[in-house]
Amino acid sequence: MSTALITAGLIAPRLSLKNAGNGWILVQTVWLSVVTIAIGRLRDKWPAENTLARLDEALQTPAQSMTWHDALWIAAAIAAAATPKVI
Repeated sequence: MSTALITAGLIAPRLSLKNAGNGWILVQTVWLSVVTIAIGRLRDKWPAENTLARLDEALQTPAQSMTWHDALWIAAAIAAAATPKVI
């Protein structure tokens, strides 16, 4: 994945400002790969292993409430998103 992005000149193979600006393309590429693999597994492999039925019990636990740690991370994420990029 990253080899194609380096070859296309979107990211550099080292730490650089270009990577800071275009790094979100790499993140999207990795995310799309993960989603594609998960969908393929859901369709082909996991039904044969009865994984979805096993997950039902695990996913029925009560939801946890948000702690002050979670609120701190959310505030940090909002502050990072609001900070202008310097390229």
